[in-house]
Amino acid sequence: MDHDIYFGYQRPRPTEYVQFANFDSRQLNLYLAGRIANNPPTKEVTESIGYMDGIIDFSDILGRRIFDNRTIEYQFKALNINYHDRKLLEQKCKRLLLIPMRQPIYDSHDLPFYWFGKASSVTANDDHVNNVLEITVQFNVSPYALRKGQFDDIWDNFSLETGYAQFTKYSVKGTKKISLYNDSDLKSRLKVICQNDMTINGKYKYTKNYQDNPNFRLEPGINDLTVNGNGDIEFQWESEVML
Repeated sequence: MDHDIYFGYQRPRPTEYVQFANFDSRQLNLYLAGRIANNPPTKEVTESIGYMDGIIDFSDILGRRIFDNRTIEYQFKALNINYHDRKLLEQKCKRLLLIPMRQPIYDSHDLPFYWFGKASSVTANDDHVNNVLEITVQFNVSPYALRKGQFDDIWDNFSLETGYAQFTKYSVKGTKKISLYNDSDLKSRLKVICQNDMTINGKYKYTKNYQDNPNFRLEPGINDLTVNGNGDIEFQWESEVML
């Protein structure tokens, strides 16, 4: 039986999808039936002292809330598929999902953001009455969603809803003042690509072979930079956003 023919009509291809390593739910004709993305739990550090009301909360000692990893769950369904193929599909999903280590997880619902983690559980439910295989996958991921790349006059991958239009490549002759907007909820590590020696804000030095200075971070919001040097310079960073 043609698996693309379902009760007499042409079954549409899946549009919502999850991609992780070599697992792509679209290529496996898995329909995304549900997703559960709870908020990450806060790391609580508290102390209860005798003869004192309440507790002392040290959770905000760094000036922000600290979160633990979160669990994201997806429910997939393979429709109108015989028992033999259901068994093979179950085995293939487990191999594709459980073997890879931590890496990006792309969910069409959250693009252009992605999650970073690994599959922690793959559960199969075989519905032999309706010839349906249900696959439930749980991922253990970092608390914040990530986004690579910034707008640089390339509109193909730019999101008007979540993106911030700005240039990230400049030509410097002597001294140039540059403003960068970081839409991340956390400080972002900055990668500076340059062919000649450059100095940012008078103290952070970058060269062709030294593009990551661990002492410099982009603050959330507007960052005013003073760049000294000669040549082209490009800024790259990842945004970490609470979704």
